[in-house]
Amino acid sequence: PAPAPAPAPSDGTHPDASTTGVPAGTVLRASGSLTITEHGAVIDGLDITGTVTVRADDVTIRNTRIRNTGAIPVRNYGSNLVIEDTE
Repeated sequence: PAPAPAPAPSDGTHPDASTTGVPAGTVLRASGSLTITEHGAVIDGLDITGTVTVRADDVTIRNTRIRNTGAIPVRNYGSNLVIEDTE
């Protein structure tokens, strides 16, 4: 059977373009593809052209834009990956 849909937030709203992605005014630094191997790494404020490969645990990607030319922008081989405020 198909999984049950996620419950709606308690306030009845849903994330949309105005509440997700890189916050307005954030200055991003250009980057190519990344392979992250450091456990606990925090990737913040990048404009990545390519793919992100995560080969570590407890990695956080935030305030970042990923411009991927392939089918999979993020490949995760670790555990506890957090992606927040990222396009």
